[in-house]
Amino acid sequence: AQLQHLPNVQGVGLGGKERGGQPTGETSIVVVVRKKLPADQLSPAEVIPSEIEGLPTDVIEIAGEFRDIQSSLSHVPGVQAGGSYVEDSTAYKPVRAGTKIEPDTKRGFGTLGFLARITGGTDARIMAVTCAHVCFPPANRGDPVVVTGNPVMGQVSPDGGCSKCCSEVIGTTFKGYYEPSTATFGGMDAAIIPLDPSTQWLAIIEGIGPVRGKYDITSADASPHTYQVRKRGFRTGLTGGVVWMINYHGTSGVTGHRRAYTNGILIKPNSNSLYQFPAFADHGDSGSAVVNEHNEIVGLLFSAVTLDPDNPGAPPPPQLGWGIAMPIADVIARFQQGDHITLEPATSTSLSDVQTTPAASAAPDRPAGLRPSPLTRRVEHDLARSDRGRALTALWQRHSGEINRLINTDRRVAVGWHRNGGPALFQCLVRAADGDSLTLPHEIAGRPVDDCVSAIAALLARHGSAELQRDLDAWRRMLPPLSGQSYDQLLAAVERDQPGP
Repeated sequence: AQLQHLPNVQGVGLGGKERGGQPTGETSIVVVVRKKLPADQLSPAEVIPSEIEGLPTDVIEIAGEFRDIQSSLSHVPGVQAGGSYVEDSTAYKPVRAGTKIEPDTKRGFGTLGFLARITGGTDARIMAVTCAHVCFPPANRGDPVVVTGNPVMGQVSPDGGCSKCCSEVIGTTFKGYYEPSTATFGGMDAAIIPLDPSTQWLAIIEGIGPVRGKYDITSADASPHTYQVRKRGFRTGLTGGVVWMINYHGTSGVTGHRRAYTNGILIKPNSNSLYQFPAFADHGDSGSAVVNEHNEIVGLLFSAVTLDPDNPGAPPPPQLGWGIAMPIADVIARFQQGDHITLEPATSTSLSDVQTTPAASAAPDRPAGLRPSPLTRRVEHDLARSDRGRALTALWQRHSGEINRLINTDRRVAVGWHRNGGPALFQCLVRAADGDSLTLPHEIAGRPVDDCVSAIAALLARHGSAELQRDLDAWRRMLPPLSGQSYDQLLAAVERDQPGP
């Protein structure tokens, strides 16, 4: 504290002493100054002693000032418009925003924008917010968006699990609005999805961080063309831009089915020295939350200027990659007026503040094969207690969709799955997890259980992707022997074999 009060001193800490620019290996008290000065230019009280309480001192010069860099965090460059994007199809658990979601109609996909609480009453449901056209995509490109029914939504897919009980379903769409401009809202494209009971979730946007609240952009913010925003979409990832205009009038959609809006937020992508046409957004990013540099939500992305799929040889438009969002205030007001639901973006101060939806939360009826499984929730919760358990869960989430497709669509895999006792083994595992006293058999159809497991893993590796083959090797190293074990014994073995590889 005494040293930091001296003029010219920027900071003090412990570090390694250097002589002639070379480390000596000695621990020293390092004093950082703005400029090194000779002793004759300092008063006696300003001279750094050569030793303090038995430790040598070292003085280093850092001419620049240390400044808060938060204001520059939003200056994220755009990505190449129409490029080969690195799409993120990870099944994130706990559920969080900025991730891919897909309806059970399998007609399209988009991005989960943010998670919201219902305020002003006793309704404790947590709502996932995205665009209506993400939940209700038309059967064919060029058809109108028709908001009917209650699509089941998955993250990443509503059928990414084996035998449906391990699906990635997050909830069933409660309500969506896809409307032309009106005097009240200026055009709306938004939907809300109550998370299923007992679902774990985080009030964060993947790649951006904890949500801090909401903010309504003003004309004073937009006029200088310096108001920085960001979004994280599953298609183009994290991109940045500047608010170019509010109360923007335009149309969105495809020829023959364009929807007018009158209160858009027009966003110009930040420049990127690598690309002539940097993009703020592209197909698949619809539903992304647009946030400012304080991680406050300002809008919901619903449209972007993209290449014309019907005319691939046409020159790119000058505004290629620009994005348009609905103001967060309009999204909230639409559900207040139409459904008497007041939404408030869920906030957090931590990347690890895991929360769980109430077990009694109401969820609309859905096909039996897509109902959430309490057993699945229990297994995920139990595995989350250990590093190795979380690693096993992550491997399953990464490849469950591919494994399910191989078993259901590849005849060679289907035959091998049955010959190696896959269905019987699966049912035994389910019963063991569902009953405290049940144990797995030592054999299935006269073959040792662990031999069956190895044969199935080899079969999937032989016919699956290179990524699946690599991760199956890791999975087999982490999985304890199954023969004769109860569910509790398997969990104990997973936890005992910490840490994971």
